[in-house]
Parts: sequence; structure tokens; C-alpha cells
Amino acid sequence: MNTEDNEFKELIEKEIKKLMSTPTQKNKEKKLTRKEKKMTKNFNFKYDECPYCKSTTISSYQLDRDGSVYNNSVECNDCENRWEECYELTSRFDNNGVLIDTFKTYENKE
Repeated sequence: MNTEDNEFKELIEKEIKKLMSTPTQKNKEKKLTRKEKKMTKNFNFKYDECPYCKSTTISSYQLDRDGSVYNNSVECNDCENRWEECYELTSRFDNNGVLIDTFKTYENKE
């Protein structure tokens, strides 16, 4: 895995952790549509723990990129199960946080 992939992985992990740990008041009060309920159902996991034994002793052993999709291969150091996490690039920003461009993704292809 090269340095760019490591940096991207770290950025994704930070952003997911931030989003999962700090729900806004607006999000708490909003009534969800059927599609939104289905989507949020898929986010009721802790990405930093094993989905099999719930251990937090997990490690990534491979990160592959195919266009705007990143597949992160992960394994549990306790139960030795393996799984893949899939990340899709949605946009790019410069170092000042200014949006450079946005990509068509699985969710916004409509």
C-alpha cells in the first residue's frame, strides 16, 4: 500500500468516526424517508470492531482502488475472521477545504 492510499484510508476513518459519533440536533428531529431508513439501517455498525466477535483488535491488510471505489480488506486479530469494507469517493477538496469536484456515486446516479 502506498503513502497516498494510507493517507486516504486515515482520512476516511477519521471522517466516518466523526460522522458516527456526533449526530446533529437537526438529524435527530428529522423524519426519515423509506430510502433514508434503509440507508441508515446499514450504518448501525461500528466500523472499528469485528462484525463477528465485536473485538476492536482489527487490522487492515490490503487496500485496493478501482476508480473512485476503495476496497479495504480487514481481519480480526482475535477470531481471525476476514471481511471487506467498501468506500466510494464522493468528492475531492483542496488543502483549504474548497471543493474541487464531485463524482457520480452509487447513491446519486439518479
